[in-house]
Amino acid sequence: MAQISDAIRKTPELKGKWKSTIQPVQQIVAERFQRLTLKDIPFKKPEPVQDAEIDQIQRHLQKLFPDLDLSKLQKLHTPKSSLYQS
Repeated sequence: MAQISDAIRKTPELKGKWKSTIQPVQQIVAERFQRLTLKDIPFKKPEPVQDAEIDQIQRHLQKLFPDLDLSKLQKLHTPKSSLYQS
């Protein structure tokens, strides 16, 4: 996934092709989720996160933690941000 993300950042026109390629896989996963139940209660199908939502979260994070590297939000990298830790 990291390689795909890097390629899309370098070549933005790949994004549309990637979305059209991954759409059938998302559909299969959604159909599988719709068949699942827990104590006779059906699972709700998760919706893919939209780019606008990701941008909004990143803007909020940037305001709250200006020293946080938004390209590295894994637990391994967050201790490097003193504001995030406090």
